[in-house]
Amino acid sequence: MRSEKRKMKTSVGPLLLISLVSIVSVTLARSVFTFKDVLAAATTDFNQKSQETKAFGPPKQGALRSMSVFEPGDGSVMIKSITFTLKETVCPKSEDYLKEECIFKENGSMKKCSSTATVLKSQPGEAASLTMSCQEVTDPEERKKLSEPPGWAKYFGNR
Repeated sequence: MRSEKRKMKTSVGPLLLISLVSIVSVTLARSVFTFKDVLAAATTDFNQKSQETKAFGPPKQGALRSMSVFEPGDGSVMIKSITFTLKETVCPKSEDYLKEECIFKENGSMKKCSSTATVLKSQPGEAASLTMSCQEVTDPEERKKLSEPPGWAKYFGNR
């Protein structure tokens, strides 16, 4: 009986340490402004500022076309840049494009966009500034190409 208690006591320490490391890792992961965060912020910005009447959203697969990070100067800021695709939904701009009923409009408008977020190292969970621009995609070949996930997505995932 005594050796069982000793085994239990020695097992609890490492388990507590693993739990603590997991909690800290999850907290740190959530406090970093990711490429998905840039995409979400840019999509919201587009829907708020555009002259479009319908809400636009990123396709479920292949929305992110390219991503890059640049740390200029003293490393106090990080600049995250993305290119991405937005598609017109059936919902008005006033509605949340993420709602289940906000499906993409058949043959709706498609935008090829780019966005840059500046993230301060002292506040890594938010963008200090965000710029974005979009162009209408009308060429059928380009629309088809942008409707498919980029080639690199199969290696890194593009969810």
